[in-house]
Amino acid sequence: MKKLFSIIFLLFLVACETEERNVNSWIPKELSREAMLLRERALRDNLSVELVESITTEVGPRRIGTEGDKRAIAWAVAKFQELGFDRV
Repeated sequence: MKKLFSIIFLLFLVACETEERNVNSWIPKELSREAMLLRERALRDNLSVELVESITTEVGPRRIGTEGDKRAIAWAVAKFQELGFDRV
């Protein structure tokens, strides 16, 4: 999870960076390139929209302590395991 937050942070830092402008940056060139590739992949990928659509249509309302809450937890565990996360 810490790595995911670091990557997201770097994506925000290099959102407007180009390789030419990155020459004097304090972010290592290789890390900047990786962050730009991840950003481009995220812009082409529909996963975030699919996840929101899935939890809203498959689980529905999920107020804390309700059956919907329990379904949402089960949904999240299954979905993130399916996505390959090792700590769910």
